Amino acid sequence: MKDIEDNTRKIKERFHFLKNKVNFETLVDDDIFLYVNFPFCSNLCDFCIYKIQIYDKEECNKFLESYNKEIEIYSKLIKNKKFKNVHIGGGTPNLISPELLIGPLGKLVDFDNINRFVVEVFPRHDLSEYLEILRKYNVTKIQMGVQTLNKDILAQEGRKVTKDLILSCLDILNKSGYIWSVDLVYGFKCEEKFNRDYVIELNEILKFNPYGIHPYPMISEENNNHYDIKKKDSLNRHKKVIDKVKIVYAVLKKAGYDLVKDEWCVHENINHAKKTFCYDAKTGFYSNYIGIGPKASTFTRFFEYQNLKDIVKYGFYLDKGILPIDEFEDFVESDFYPISLIDKEIEYSSKIDINKFIKTANLSKNEVKKISALIRYFIHKRLKFKLEKGMLTIPNTHYSVGLKLIDEFWN
Repeated sequence: MKDIEDNTRKIKERFHFLKNKVNFETLVDDDIFLYVNFPFCSNLCDFCIYKIQIYDKEECNKFLESYNKEIEIYSKLIKNKKFKNVHIGGGTPNLISPELLIGPLGKLVDFDNINRFVVEVFPRHDLSEYLEILRKYNVTKIQMGVQTLNKDILAQEGRKVTKDLILSCLDILNKSGYIWSVDLVYGFKCEEKFNRDYVIELNEILKFNPYGIHPYPMISEENNNHYDIKKKDSLNRHKKVIDKVKIVYAVLKKAGYDLVKDEWCVHENINHAKKTFCYDAKTGFYSNYIGIGPKASTFTRFFEYQNLKDIVKYGFYLDKGILPIDEFEDFVESDFYPISLIDKEIEYSSKIDINKFIKTANLSKNEVKKISALIRYFIHKRLKFKLEKGMLTIPNTHYSVGLKLIDEFWN
């Protein structure tokens, strides 16, 4: 009971800090993103590292009640301001009608003056109808999670989708008029067993002319069933996967795609593709964003926090009119804003232009010193990296170690 009371006290303190000390009207400008986390999927994939729940209509209705309360709280915080950049992820947002998930966002989002609006989808039989409904909200980009076309891997990983359905959905997207991209995951344990050919699979997808391809070497994620950073065989598999993914990159480049952050965008539409990308492609550095929904994260120049993961607890605090803030970091007090930025950059890119980073992020002298201290810490811990002419490069086979060292440095 005491733990619950202590936790409630901390959450109330965090919310009151935001409510009384932060000017959200100033924060919400033309560049900031609103991220919505839909916490349900129709099934759980074996490789997934996210805390997703199996869809249940009753549970989803409870979530939507809480979700609407969270929207109401933020509408009071931002007052007359509206978001022009939105990303709907999860989870599988297209499990429910857009009217239920996107419609209520009218209190926070200026649908008539959208800059970038990305919606993640799963291949489903009703995709065509879903896309038509999205048009009323001026969605600018669809991001579909394909992961692989290999039917044996799909079955092994519990994807519960057929190759034929995926190809049908790719055809629908190709004819839809939307900017759209495909997520592909590399590094499943069973890939060699089921003879997955990265290049043949990619070329089959490229026939549908996607605007973007997101290749994820999933094996480098530490918290999944396919990778253990402490085991030598995992690191060896990781290196093999990275080498094979480099071939994928070469195929994409030859096919007319350019790398923008962690997405390969089709060359002839590169400016449009950049505009619809969910991170700040203009500067190459992470954008500010506010997240709503269970486990959704918020990241700004002044603070970072994450909502509670548990849907019941998430709803419990919103019923009391309190934002369900779990982890919280006040960057004004800690001066750790640049370290958090570097942390996020390493997740999406192995190269960081430190000089450009410092200039774009408008860092103070103390914050620049933090960057220098972090690099000295990397040297002390013998992390394999290069720093030449201001360009910090961490090899793909070591970036999980880099993230771990940042956590150690932070603490």
